[in-house]
Amino acid sequence: MTVVSRRVIARRHPIGWTVVAGLALLATAAALVVVNWPTAVHEVSFAFSFAIGA
Repeated sequence: MTVVSRRVIARRHPIGWTVVAGLALLATAAALVVVNWPTAVHEVSFAFSFAIGA
């Protein structure tokens, strides 16, 4: 696929490219969560225990 055809598609289907970009961002966020989930769990549990005051 050439650059010209991509530009034509982008002009004809801006909503489609918005959806594709959104899905790409969601996939990136999901990958980061999967990679960093132990750290995220630790942070959430620490914040929860801190909020309780334990």
